[in-house]
This record gives sequence, structure tokens and C-alpha cells, in this order.
Amino acid sequence: MECEVVEEIKMVEMPNGIITSKFKKHEKEYKGYQSENQLEDELIKNFQNLGYEYCDHIKDNRTLKENLKKCIEELNKTSFSESEWKRFLQEYLNRPNEGIREKTRKIHDDFLYDFEFDDKTRKNIKIIDKNDLTRNKLQVIRQIKQQSNRYDVSILLNGLPFVHIEIKKRGVDIREAYNQ
Repeated sequence: MECEVVEEIKMVEMPNGIITSKFKKHEKEYKGYQSENQLEDELIKNFQNLGYEYCDHIKDNRTLKENLKKCIEELNKTSFSESEWKRFLQEYLNRPNEGIREKTRKIHDDFLYDFEFDDKTRKNIKIIDKNDLTRNKLQVIRQIKQQSNRYDVSILLNGLPFVHIEIKKRGVDIREAYNQ
């Protein structure tokens, strides 16, 4: 089989980058700045292309908790009664006196909880599968309202809010995004 060399491109690696003998810049047609909504749409589409599930039904704390319960049950191949789920949240996942450090430690170190069900059976319930990462569920949501905050785009890991993203269109001061 013969190969035809159409054009040879030479590259030189430098400490600050790579220099090529030929570079063609692809110009996009300028259509003005994107709105925040358009930026959200594009970001969500990018996450979907990476395999994240877009959950447009999650808009508030109630639907967020319902989704969390479903994800934890699927991950652990179990089901909680309403009283068991409430107790699991109070005893482990959402302890009233825990701050951000304790919750972060839970994700990194204490991601397994020995839970006793109402029928006295015990099972290790995990919030993250660190042995088989493919079993974890990645989701993306938009415009979730929690307490007095509304987040533009949020990433959920097994139903747990993991990252909140605040989107601002060009020209908006970064302090405004931070303060919001």
C-alpha cells in the first residue's frame, strides 16, 4: 500500500510552546456575545457529550433529595423506606452540626456507612464507589434553588451536589459573580 505525503509540517518544541511551520487559524463568524442562557445550554451540551445525564426535572430541594435517594439506592442495590431514608440522612449524610470540612472528609475518607435497616439487617452504604468509578452516576442540572441561592449549572455525583457553576456573560465584573 502506497502512502502519499501531501504536505510536510515541521514542528519544534520550545520551552514556552510548540512552533509549527504551518498554522491555519479557523475563524468563527462573530455573532455577538452569548447570553448567559446560551452559555448554560452549551455547557450542559458539553457535559452530556462527556456522558453526564441532564436532569431538567431537578429544580429545588425536594426533587434534589428524591434524586439523591434514587441514586444512593441504585449504587447500593437496595431500597430505603421513608423512615430509613430520613434516619440515614440524619445519622450520616446530613448531620445537623457538620460543616463543609466534615462533609468534604466524608466524600474523601468516610464514604462508607454501616447502616442498620428497620428490620435490623446491616449493610455498608456507600455514597461513592471508589473501587469501580464507572458505577458512579454523573448528572448535570441547571438553575437549582437552595435556600437563598440559585446556581446556574451544578454537577451531581451520585445525586450529591459536587460543583456549582456561576455563569456570567462577557463584561460582567468577576466580583459580581463571586458575590452572587
